[in-house]
Amino acid sequence: MWKTIALAAGVAGLAAGIALTAIQQVRVQPLIRTAEVIAEAGLAPEREKAPEPPRSDNERLVETGVANIVLGTGFALIIAAGMTLRGKGGWRAGLAWGLAGYFVVFVAPAVGLPPELPGMESAPITQRTVWWVLTAVLTGAGLALVVFAPRPAWRVAGLVLAALPHLFGAPHGATQELTATHDLADEFIAVTAWSNAVFWLLIGIIVGALYRPEKGVPPACV
Repeated sequence: MWKTIALAAGVAGLAAGIALTAIQQVRVQPLIRTAEVIAEAGLAPEREKAPEPPRSDNERLVETGVANIVLGTGFALIIAAGMTLRGKGGWRAGLAWGLAGYFVVFVAPAVGLPPELPGMESAPITQRTVWWVLTAVLTGAGLALVVFAPRPAWRVAGLVLAALPHLFGAPHGATQELTATHDLADEFIAVTAWSNAVFWLLIGIIVGALYRPEKGVPPACV
């Protein structure tokens, strides 16, 4: 079983990571580079120290690719664990798990904190990170209750959990975003949204197709 899980997660992480990296290289990176140029030009008169030398495109590509593959493999292991608990695999089940992961990790946090380009930071990174993590955790827990809980009361509690971060609101400080950078934001959000959808759906479908927990692995009592 463990070898099958590792193989499925490795293949899914590799395929999804490469696909996401390719999309980012073609569609996302040009937007980031443009925003960086605009931000550097807009902030140049205020700088008191020389900026750090920029990394080469090849360095960025390798770092991004490795990070995406590692993340994809980790997410694939989580999906495989969920399939093991439910005792059901197949690409359709994987598709459902991939959609759930996309909603929990990207959609729910992006409602309060949309993806940002350089020059558009609106709150300290620590505050945004804490809110993002709490939102993902509470959304995941809430979604699990809504889908798997046997009692309506628990399902309602799941909806409340998922809504809590948005009721309190995401951190937004005073922003000094540049107008030219802001003009790229809508395109950046759209590209980031569909590229992450491809990433998650590939992970789910591949894990589901390669890993069948119902063949020899008893489902847990969930």
